[in-house]
Formats: sequence, C-alpha cells, structure tokens
Amino acid sequence: MTASSLFLSNLMQLRSAVLRSALGFLIAMIVIFPFMDEIFNFACTPLLSALPKGTSLLAVGVVSPVMGPLRTVLFAALILSLPWILLQIWYFVAPGLYQKSAVKPRASARGYKAPNRGYSGFQCIV
Repeated sequence: MTASSLFLSNLMQLRSAVLRSALGFLIAMIVIFPFMDEIFNFACTPLLSALPKGTSLLAVGVVSPVMGPLRTVLFAALILSLPWILLQIWYFVAPGLYQKSAVKPRASARGYKAPNRGYSGFQCIV
C-alpha cells in the first residue's frame, strides 16, 4: 500500500467512526427526548430547594424556557451515549497500537512496584 492510500483508508475509518458515534448520540437523544421535562425537573430539584419559598426559576431570555431543558437533554444524551462513543474511538485507535508498535501495555500485579516501568498496574514491554 502506498502512503496516500493508507492515509485515505484511515480517513475513511475515522469518518465511519465519527458517523457511528453521531448516530449513537442521535439515538440516545431520541430516546431521552420524551422525558425532557422529568429530566429537567430532576436536574433543577437541588436549585429549587435552595430558593426561598414561593419563588421559581426566572427565564431571562426569549428562548430560555426551551434551551434550558434542551441543553439538559443533550447533556443526558451525551452521558448515555458516551460508552458507545468511547468504544468507537477505541475501535479506531486500537489497530494502530498493536500491529507495529514497539511498546505494548500489559497488565501486571507488580507494576506499581517499579515506578519507571508503568502506571497503575501496567508495564511497557519494549
């Protein structure tokens, strides 16, 4: 394979990983969207309990009543789809780590004893 075809192949794999991640986020958002009011009320409960009695949240801008719950849904969809997005990142990065790499991580119970050889139980084999 030439360098340009290898680059284009990696670019196509990156494109498909980004599209699968976006599709997972979109599916999570569609699943969560019907529960927008419940999620927003759950997220605002600590704030509302700290306000004085008889007061409520005030919408300062014209789109604030819509954007607050929508941002909460988007953030909840991101949290829900994060394992899928991280898996897609791993599927893209993992083949390049082990095929021609000189340093391969290996789990070890004694890795924490040698401070220059690893971090949190992983050693590097050179």
